[in-house]
Amino acid sequence: MLCDCRYKEIATEQRSWTAVVLCWLISCLLGFTPLFGWHNGGPQSSLLNSSNINCTFLAVFSLPYMVYFNYLGCILLPLAAMILLYALVFYSLRKRLRREDQTSAPAESKLRAFLIKEMRLARSLALVLLLFAACWMPLHLMNCIIISAGPQGVPQIAFYTGVLLSHANSAVNPVVYALRITKIREAYLEIWRRYVRFWRGQRDFSIPQKPDDYI
Repeated sequence: MLCDCRYKEIATEQRSWTAVVLCWLISCLLGFTPLFGWHNGGPQSSLLNSSNINCTFLAVFSLPYMVYFNYLGCILLPLAAMILLYALVFYSLRKRLRREDQTSAPAESKLRAFLIKEMRLARSLALVLLLFAACWMPLHLMNCIIISAGPQGVPQIAFYTGVLLSHANSAVNPVVYALRITKIREAYLEIWRRYVRFWRGQRDFSIPQKPDDYI
């Protein structure tokens, strides 16, 4: 939106797919970091000889990894950058809307209608960002308390509630997209209609036919 005059040239379909693939690759590399050795797991020999393995979140995940790498590097800095970018987007949209109101009749301006549509979309995406922060920040703040004050600084039930809340964020996003973005809601409905038609077709095919049906 800040350089909308070149948006169609910059945001081509090929570049969009490339950005999506790069985001997934980087996310996988960052998410697999504990599997590369940055965890609290003991030697494999001790695990194989043990009959009581403590495989819980607190026992497996390394707090330095969760605080310094995951929170500060992968959550806090990108979150601050996203907040700044959204602030610039909203500022640009409001500035252009005011300029459009001054130069043309609001009811006849196609550009104004487009800007209002973009504002609604930006608000929907900002809501997703806000929900992400609300779901993940409690867990990371508790990790900061634990690494400085020890496990006794946070009740275990509160910590596991934070873990559950962070995972619930992935279930909330599709609902927000469907409620706020018309195209995504229509896509969900189309997928549901196709599933229902497929399920009904499978059910009708599996029902055995009576002898009279062949006459």
